[in-house]
Amino acid sequence: MKGFLEEYGLIIVVVAVILLMLLFGKTGYAKSIQDAILGSADHIVETGENITKKEVNVTAGDTLDIEGTKYVVLEQKENSQALLMTVSSIGGREFQSTYNINTYLRHDGQIANTYENSTNDNYLENDWYNSLSSAMKAAIQTTSIKQVSYATDTDPDSKQETGYNGQVYNAINRHVFVPSVEEIGKIVDLKSPDIVKAFLNGTSIWTRDSYPRYAQYAMFLSDFDDSLSTSVVSHTRGVRPAFVIDLSKVDYTEAGHIDYK
Repeated sequence: MKGFLEEYGLIIVVVAVILLMLLFGKTGYAKSIQDAILGSADHIVETGENITKKEVNVTAGDTLDIEGTKYVVLEQKENSQALLMTVSSIGGREFQSTYNINTYLRHDGQIANTYENSTNDNYLENDWYNSLSSAMKAAIQTTSIKQVSYATDTDPDSKQETGYNGQVYNAINRHVFVPSVEEIGKIVDLKSPDIVKAFLNGTSIWTRDSYPRYAQYAMFLSDFDDSLSTSVVSHTRGVRPAFVIDLSKVDYTEAGHIDYK
């Protein structure tokens, strides 16, 4: 901003003085000059906005430090936006803490392994999101996400749209969410045990996707098997929150690059 004021400050002052002089001009010639100057002023303001807009250039796998927390870029999007995920787990949590062990239904009637309004979903969208700074919350974009299921518990290519008993999942809007198998797979070769082991670094993590054969099972990345696996939703696993953020609206530093492909 200092460079902008030094370069254009004098011009802005001169324009302001001329406009005041022309304000009292009554001829058509004065009006033409006034219009021309106003157009130049608009151009100066537009140039200033372009100068102050932060340039963003990140790629999938880049790690960023934002306010002391490290995130990895899962996907670069348009308009300075990117899908990020925390590099480390924020702690162990249950996918769904309570449900009827006879019917496998939650108190709201939904199947136990449904992500929408699950224990994980509610915690991230409410508690964790609201724990962020005002700058982070302003930069994070509302994103439409959808849960899917995996027909084979260890195969990341067995994706299907329906869950237990043919359940069709809703598209939901969230600020923060548990990443899907597919989103994590953008930077991690989920078929390679060695790579999965390195990525997990000793901590299993939930995905938001389900296992359709059983109502109480969801997909997670296991640090025991070093692969995609299934878990009862009431078990405690690590969570790495994900979100889409406009990086031009926050201060960040590049902290390296993760390559698990």
